[in-house]
This record gives sequence, C-alpha cells and structure tokens, in this order.
Amino acid sequence: MAATGVARTEPSAGNGPSGATLPQHSREVGPTVREASDTIDAEKVVRTEPPPGKIKEGATVTVVISDGLPKFDMPNLVGLSQADAQNVLASKGITQVTVNNVSLAPDDSNVGKVVSQNVAAGQKVTKAAAVTITVGKATAPTTTTTTTTTSTTTTTRPGSTTTTR
Repeated sequence: MAATGVARTEPSAGNGPSGATLPQHSREVGPTVREASDTIDAEKVVRTEPPPGKIKEGATVTVVISDGLPKFDMPNLVGLSQADAQNVLASKGITQVTVNNVSLAPDDSNVGKVVSQNVAAGQKVTKAAAVTITVGKATAPTTTTTTTTTSTTTTTRPGSTTTTR
C-alpha cells in the first residue's frame, strides 16, 4: 500500500503487518504516521490503526511507517577515561567501537582519557553507528646515550714513546 498521508479509498492492501489485507470494501486510508523502530526496517509498515482483524467497513485506517532505528545525540566522550567512554557507548547500544591511541608525554593530563572522537558530540546517530575514540597513552621518555672517545697521539723524536688513549 502506498500510503502518502492523503485520505483516499483503497480497493486493496496487502502490505500491512503479517501480510494483513484490508477488507475489500470502501475504507479511508488516513494520515501516515512515522516512528522509529528497533525491529522494523525503515520504510516498512509497523502497524495499522485499527489493527488487522479489527477494521470495519468505512473505517479510516492509519498506517504507521518505520523510520528505522531510533536516533539520539552522540554524547561528548572527550575527557572521559577509555572505560567510561566505552560504557557510555554501550549504554546507548553502540557496539562498533574502535580505540586508537595517541602518544603523549607521561605527565600530560590527558593520558588515559579520550582526546578525540570521530562522530562529533551532538550529531544524530543510531545504535548502528561505528565510533572511533582516540585515547592518550603515555610514552616513556627517550634516553639518548652519547659516547665520546678521545684519543691523544703524541709524536716524539726517535727513541721516544707514542701514547694513544
């Protein structure tokens, strides 16, 4: 059924929930209502109101169409520990999380914390979003050892000794 939100008489319909078919009598298709659904793909019928089996001749039928997964604002993860950021994402149902590390000085206050995220805070996302967080990781200071060898050569006249150090 191609529900457009315009009331009209439909001779048949077979796209309702569970393949329900509206009675072959005149009926009005009322407004199309859209809602998010965790279980019904986008652009598919979620349900009709009244439900199948309850539709009487001459009744107006409202068709509810899925918008797909519910959307929410991506939380700000910057400044959280890696564990806290992953817990926040898990609480939203996001399971596709990649963690990258960036090297920081050991005394940097961002060591162990999220320093960036690839889905900006406030952006509308669904639980199917793939998120990458970058966490600061302390790197050991680099120690450089320089060895200098000094040699001294003393040249003297014949019969003298030459010393090298």
